[in-house]
Amino acid sequence: MALNNLPQRHIDDILISLEAYVNGGIGPQKSYQSHAISRNQYK
Repeated sequence: MALNNLPQRHIDDILISLEAYVNGGIGPQKSYQSHAISRNQYK
């Protein structure tokens, strides 16, 4: 990905990252997810 295609973030934005790990069933599984909440959405 080119650097000019990256989303812009601001100092008031909220970044939430989650990581989950499960061991069982078909074996160990990891999952990651990130969300960004723009300052315009919560002010």
